[in-house]
Formats: sequence, C-alpha cells, structure tokens
Amino acid sequence: MELKQYGIREEFETATNDFKEFLNDGKNANEWLKTVAAFANTKGGTLYDGIVNDNYNPKGFNKAMVDKQVQTFQRLAKEHIRPEPDISMRYLPIGEDKYVIEFAIQKSHERPVVCLYDGFPFIWVREEGKTRAATSEEIQRMALEDSGEEKEKVFLSKPFVADHFQQLFALFQEKNNRELTEKDLRSVGFFDDFGMLRKEAEYFADDYQGEDTALMITRYPSFGKGGSLLYPEPLFQGNILSGIQKVQEYVAAHAEVVYLKQASGAISTTSFPPRTVTEAIVNAYAHKNYLMRGSQIEVNLYLDRLEIVSPGALVGRGSLGKINDLSSLIPMRRNEFICNVLVMLKLMERRGSGFDKIESDYQPFGNKYAPFAIAREDSFTLVLPNLSYPYGVVGTDSTELDLVFLERPNEKPSTRKVLSYCYFKNRSLEEIAKMLGISVSSYLRNEILQDLVTRKLLTADKEGKKNLYHTNKDTVYLKGE
Repeated sequence: MELKQYGIREEFETATNDFKEFLNDGKNANEWLKTVAAFANTKGGTLYDGIVNDNYNPKGFNKAMVDKQVQTFQRLAKEHIRPEPDISMRYLPIGEDKYVIEFAIQKSHERPVVCLYDGFPFIWVREEGKTRAATSEEIQRMALEDSGEEKEKVFLSKPFVADHFQQLFALFQEKNNRELTEKDLRSVGFFDDFGMLRKEAEYFADDYQGEDTALMITRYPSFGKGGSLLYPEPLFQGNILSGIQKVQEYVAAHAEVVYLKQASGAISTTSFPPRTVTEAIVNAYAHKNYLMRGSQIEVNLYLDRLEIVSPGALVGRGSLGKINDLSSLIPMRRNEFICNVLVMLKLMERRGSGFDKIESDYQPFGNKYAPFAIAREDSFTLVLPNLSYPYGVVGTDSTELDLVFLERPNEKPSTRKVLSYCYFKNRSLEEIAKMLGISVSSYLRNEILQDLVTRKLLTADKEGKKNLYHTNKDTVYLKGE
C-alpha cells in the first residue's frame, strides 16, 4: 500500500524523512528525540509517528492515543532539546478513527541543536536513512555558519583586479581555448555586485602567500615515517594552482616509466599515472577543511606508494577507516566555491568522477596495485600505489613480505610469517600466537621464536615483564628497500 495516498511525502526513510511506530517515553525516548535534533541540525525533516519501521505499514492511532503521543512529543522535546526547534504538526487519516501524526521539523537558525539525555549533551546530524553523531568539524561549521561570522567574511573589502590573477586567466585559456571573462568569474561568485573579492578567491591570486593553502612534501626512502632518514621540501604557501603544479612536477621527477604487456599491446605509464596525481591533489585542495587553522596538505612519497593527506573528515561520513572501493564514495562538496573554480578550469568534473578515474588508471595492473583511501575523524588520505615497485603496497601487518635472509633447508613456514609480521612493529608473544593461529606455548617460545633469536633473525627486548619481538634489520632485508 503506497504511503503517498495518505499524504505522506516520501515512501522511504531518507535524509529528510523518518518513520516511528510509537514515540516512547522513558529510557527509550532518545531513539526518536535524537532524530528530531538531527533534522534541526541538518536540513530539517519530517517524522511520521504511527508507521511500522520494518515494512512501512501505516498503523496509526485512535484520537485518544494521538493526543497522548502529541503530549509526549511536546513535553520531551521541550525538556531534552536545546534550543527547541520549530515544529508543525498534521494528522493524516488512514482509516476509521485512525491517524498518523506528521511532525515537520525545520532546520534551526541557532545551531548546533543539543539533545540532552541521561545528563549528557549529544549533537546529532542526519544523513541518508540514518541519524549519527556529528563530527567535531561539523559542530564547528554549524556554530560558525549560524553565528553570522562566516557570512560576514564571505567578501573582502578589496576590489577584484584582473592583473592579480594572471595564472588563473592563462590556465583557463589553455583548458577552454578561449579567454576568461568577468562574466565567467561573476557566475561562480568570484566577486560581489560591488566588485569586492570573495575571501576564498584570494587562494587563486598570483601573489597569495598564506597558511590556508600550506603544502608539505616529504620523500621517505622506505615504507613508513619511522627512522631519521627523510627528504622534506620547504613548506609551500603559494596559491592553489601553483600547489597543484608543484605536486605534479615533484611526483613526475621521482617517477619511472612503467610498461604493461597486454594482448592488444603494451600500456605505457609512470610509477604514478599523471592523471591520478592531478585528481588526488585537486581533491585535497577542493575538500580540505579550511577552518582547521595551522593545518596543511601533506604529500608523502614512500618506496611503495604516494599518500596525499587532506585535513578534514570526509564530508557527511566521518571516520570510515580504510576504503578499498573508491567508486563507492559519493562526493559531497565541502567548499562549493573552490570546487566551482576548479570545474571552470577543467581540473574537476562537475559531478565529481575523480575517484572513478583513479580506479580506471590502476585497474589494468590488478588488485595488488589497487588504490584506496583512509577516512579518519580529522583527515582524508588517498593512497596511490607505486606501479614501479614490484610488490604492491606493503602493509604493516603483512605476513607475506618478500624478505631476503639466510634460510635453512626445509625452513619452517612460520619463519617468514613471523619475520614479516614483526618487520614494521614490535610484537608480543600473544600477538604472534594469534597471528599464527596457535596457543601460547613452550613450543612457540623455544622452537619458533627463540630459534629465530639465536639465528639473529629476530630480536627480543624486555618491556616490563614481557618480551617484544622485532625483525633484525641487519640480517633480514625487504627486497627493494
């Protein structure tokens, strides 16, 4: 039975729509209170009371129960949600003496809206079909947006001067085969009706020097940041276009030509396909959280991979950990103006297909070289494998590293696993046992670990009462390092 026949606007739970069978009082009330607060913090939304969640079947209430549900809603919303959101109600008849209650919650003008429950304040936001806790970045942005501070700083008290943006004009001409006009710039909000420059437009000025676009490039001759040997470039603080160009040129200078034979002929590229490098650094500038003062984009070049780290969580998604399927990421724009300028310069696609392009460039080289991302609470990292490194991205928890050491005839299968597992991190006896899938025993201590220590392939250091094991880098080498 379709819900719209009862005047219900949406058939499913979405970013602006939610169904509840019953509004609980008492300890379970938070299940619906947090949804009300989330709607007020995000885009607004509608909560329908009297619809079974599992099958979206309208159950409804009689008039007496409708009155009790409305009183429960009003009382608990007033007690637990601060500031109290703007809410309107309708009663939708679904049969004889049966009604579904529609609570329409407006987006609040005073955010963040806090849901106080069990003595603790929580800030919730709404995304497609679910309610989740807001990230620190989202809370910060709500507060700034609704304080009026951001609105007051949208445009500067300095006029737009075309001569200050020669690099921008030249790149537009190169990409579009025509001259950039002031009409083009006005269409993306580069300046206001009085000719005053937008604040973020300064990031594209030829002479811009500021921490907002800071970029740090570092080359590590191994697989991680451990050790004292590294090759950092001076901190870059120029405009966005110069930053993109700097990364392109630096990576190209440290890349090798790579060939892949196929039935249809050989594919020729470099250690890091140029298009993927451009997509990655453009993504970093486009989606950086510019409210995180003192933060910088990091470009880290390791033996097996290139990492481009952008400050700020993935918009609307928070911390997701490792993401292997880049095409599953639906891009949500954090900086609409910066994105629009990059689209105008054909450095970004209007609908954001950059992740698809990255996967496409790496696809012919197989899963060993599959790019991936790491989404944390305060950063988003794109990881591009080095196609000229023959072993793919080396994981710190790998048990199958390509190691070179003095092997015995009929070497135990556990030897390579233990040496691989302990290559990047100190490991406890319990961790090694779990990795091998065996119990902690004298056999593990003596026949496996102590044997490797005696052969000087493994070292054992005391930490309190425990031994921590680490692969001896003087006798065990990782091929290619």
